[in-house]
Amino acid sequence: MNAILEVFPDTKIGKTSVFQNIFRQAASRGVATVSDESAGLAGQYAAGDEDAAADLYYRYVNRLTQLARVRMSARLKRRVDPDDVVMSAYRSFFRVIRSNRYDPDTMHLWGLLAGITLRKLYREANHHQAATRDIRVESEGSVTFDAKLLGREPTPDEVVEFSDQLEDLMASLTPKQQQVLELRLQDYTAVEIAERVGQSERTVRRTLALIRDQLQQRVDSLPSEFSVPLPAKSSHYRVAQNQPESSVQCDAPLKYSDFLLQQLVGSGGIGKVYRATNRETSQTVAVKFLRRDFLSVPTIVQRFVDEASTIAKLTHPNIIQVHGLGRTPNGGFFIVIDYIEGQDLQSIINQGQPEEASIIEWSYRIAHAIQHSHEHGVIHCDLKPSNVLLGDDGIIHVTDFGMARVITEASDSTSRIEGTAAFMAPEQISNAWGEVAAATDVYGLGAVLYTLLTGLAPSRGQTAPLALGNVLTKLPQQIDRGSLWLKELCMNCLAKEPSQRPRLSEVISQLETHRRGEC
Repeated sequence: MNAILEVFPDTKIGKTSVFQNIFRQAASRGVATVSDESAGLAGQYAAGDEDAAADLYYRYVNRLTQLARVRMSARLKRRVDPDDVVMSAYRSFFRVIRSNRYDPDTMHLWGLLAGITLRKLYREANHHQAATRDIRVESEGSVTFDAKLLGREPTPDEVVEFSDQLEDLMASLTPKQQQVLELRLQDYTAVEIAERVGQSERTVRRTLALIRDQLQQRVDSLPSEFSVPLPAKSSHYRVAQNQPESSVQCDAPLKYSDFLLQQLVGSGGIGKVYRATNRETSQTVAVKFLRRDFLSVPTIVQRFVDEASTIAKLTHPNIIQVHGLGRTPNGGFFIVIDYIEGQDLQSIINQGQPEEASIIEWSYRIAHAIQHSHEHGVIHCDLKPSNVLLGDDGIIHVTDFGMARVITEASDSTSRIEGTAAFMAPEQISNAWGEVAAATDVYGLGAVLYTLLTGLAPSRGQTAPLALGNVLTKLPQQIDRGSLWLKELCMNCLAKEPSQRPRLSEVISQLETHRRGEC
């Protein structure tokens, strides 16, 4: 999974402001804690080991470059190369390490790198007409609200609605206000911010006060149900006034009050996932919430609801298990699923290419899970490394059936372009290649295998339309590592024509033969 971000620690927040907490969580996306290995590399470089510097560089450079890119407006990108910003940040970072100013016990390695990179970026932005740029704060991380800001500590159940309110607030700020807030998130004082943005200290303080007041107003508008415990016997919640209401009718028996939210563990386009505890059983689970903005979009709500019923049909050791569907006090939807302690395969790939034996084993388990779903008439339609979890116990879990299609005799063949562009099969883009069927997931499995072997998605492009076009017109680049049979199997799965791909049973047979060493 993505970063394990602390939402409600056991201790009080103390003097830490709401803005500092938001930034630390946003800046730490993708990394939960400093690994012993990374801290060790920093120590080795401080001691004079130049090879350790190279390891640190390659470990984080892609992530830092992406961070710089998403914070830059199109105009700024034409003037500033994000790679140059990252290289400058690394030079400063290595000076910090060499001067023994890095303490692995108190400083987050990724947070340090991200903070330096953002400071470099804002200096460039200030130099290139900062007043007109559009650098936005990522606010998908969880939010811990300071008691000084709200006058009380929020309950864990409030964090979902609070984070949505914060995202709305961030979108309403002007570029200048966003710059002020971003600098405050990095622990700059009002005096330091004033120097960097070219405003008086008084103006900066007014801006921060305005942002604080706007946030307070949004918090005050939250439904009263968040402020009082819900009756344990009640399974029906009133939709709060002025909240979007869904027209989708469904059976949602799980009680929101039965779950105590603890940590944000993932965030995507339409939902957020929290680690939680079932109050009655003390079982650790994952709770997936549909974003508030989509409650008024019936097709998205229906897809979210269908995901719960789809996974409920499947019982397999390598498929995430669903516990049920429920409603929140403000009329939203949530799904409770198994919580897996571990990482998704994309995170593992980002840390370095896995061993071939592991790739074979994981692919074999994924294939078996998908075969089970096909036997129950379910096509996953969104297989990719980030949708496959590897538990700390070594067990593979296929997750996120949000794009899945149930194949029945009554199914229609209406074309819907759904999925992740870089991993989609041609027939998911155009029905000229045929209908979405079992072969679609064979392509998806091949895409996961390709990424495990190369570290890259099979189809790439600077934009989603370009990536989709490449799916239809270009073959993936040849694979330069791995056994010949494995590379051939992968490329066969990625055949454009569905009829030219091997059957899933044939894929499983090959993987099983080689994982047992029978070849």
